[in-house]
Amino acid sequence: IYNETGVAKVTNEFTTLQQRYPGKPVALSECGNVATISAQWNTGARWLWFMPWYEYDRTLDPGSDAFQLKTHEHASIAWWEDALAQPYVLTRDELPDLK
Repeated sequence: IYNETGVAKVTNEFTTLQQRYPGKPVALSECGNVATISAQWNTGARWLWFMPWYEYDRTLDPGSDAFQLKTHEHASIAWWEDALAQPYVLTRDELPDLK
């Protein structure tokens, strides 16, 4: 899903996938410039996991001026702050060791 900042369209996509494939987990991968995770969750789009695109070249040098920018082509700092502030979002370090 790309360039869908309105939550209704994103939720509709989620609902469509759930109806087509009942009982299957639904993930939001390779997305960009979409509604916040909190808005999606609150309208019923409860993805198993999500991962927006990132600007690879910009992330290569954490010391660069570009690295420090809060804007982003696919998911801004504000988008990530919203996502990571949600109690239902887990980060990798919060998962149990599955080894």
